[in-house]
Amino acid sequence: MCNNIRPDAAAAALTTLMHALIDIECTAELAQKEEREEYTLFALECIRYTATRSLNDAKNILVADCENGGVMRDDRFNSLKQEFSGVPDDAADALSSMPELIRAAFFLLSTREYKSTGLDVLNIAADYAEYVAEARYRRKFPEDVSHA
Repeated sequence: MCNNIRPDAAAAALTTLMHALIDIECTAELAQKEEREEYTLFALECIRYTATRSLNDAKNILVADCENGGVMRDDRFNSLKQEFSGVPDDAADALSSMPELIRAAFFLLSTREYKSTGLDVLNIAADYAEYVAEARYRRKFPEDVSHA
């Protein structure tokens, strides 16, 4: 794996894995409610398939990004910078806020009325993580940033 992965690719891979975890949690919850052995075995197979597929998808996102040279486009970075103006771009602050955002999103996703809001929260969390990672990368390696 290369060391020049764009933050937006990393965020896409992370989003893929977060969606898989939500699917796995929902499937496990349904299996726990059912007391039939055949349903539980089917649920476990679904969980295994979801985990394998999502892990492969995330890995493919990162590999494709490495092959394409990495580094986020300036227009994408500037768009995220504007969206998150006034929000700390410190990696430690961002990392500490992720669990709460993911928990809130998971709670909202488990309701019928607010499922789309939960997806919005996940997308915001992914965008925020992407912005913070890119801001940190640009501060650390200004010579590697493409200004295309």
